[in-house]
Amino acid sequence: MELSRPGPIFGVCVVWAAYTAYPFYRFLNADLSAFPSWFASYYVIITATALLGVIGIFMMRKWGLAVFALCTVIDQGMLFSQQQWHIFSLLLPMMVIMVAIAHLEDMR
Repeated sequence: MELSRPGPIFGVCVVWAAYTAYPFYRFLNADLSAFPSWFASYYVIITATALLGVIGIFMMRKWGLAVFALCTVIDQGMLFSQQQWHIFSLLLPMMVIMVAIAHLEDMR
């Protein structure tokens, strides 16, 4: 039995991958001396884990939504604690979460 993937799930996963790829590329080529020493590790781990969550959502798995939502909460908390939080940092992750929740009953 093959699970069909709804168009909105495909769309938000592709948008998230594009949204993540360019900033990650810029991060890898950036001068990190202005950042705290732990930031590089944090950024790589949170980006990889969020990408794993998006892959899970793309595969129509409920664990993907859980992983992505947890990464979003952790990242938003980190941004807030560093006084870097802005409403725009929450918009795209919430769009992904809301689309996934709308299709939760279709997920395994």
